[in-house]
Amino acid sequence: MATENRSVALLLERHANVNYIVPSFGPVLSSVARLGDRALATARLLLEHEAIVDSTPSSGFSTLHHASISDSAALVRLLLEHKGSVNARTTTNLTPLVRHSIRETYPEC
Repeated sequence: MATENRSVALLLERHANVNYIVPSFGPVLSSVARLGDRALATARLLLEHEAIVDSTPSSGFSTLHHASISDSAALVRLLLEHKGSVNARTTTNLTPLVRHSIRETYPEC
């Protein structure tokens, strides 16, 4: 287990809130999903402690949106296995697939 995950495990043992909404970033799991493959083990650990997959901040970007944008197939698969909504929409009506396509076409977005 990576050092980061040991730290996360210790916090979770002390009942850290896995569904805390980070101001300006959204749920902890969404923040982790932005890191893609680097955070796969952390995402697994949060999900084992019942992190909510489809919680979305005001931007409407779900955890699955962030995983898709980070281009982490393993993380997308993990979130889908935990009932992530493949058709979740942002406030501008973008699904994870559409948002990923925009990123591929216009990397600066």
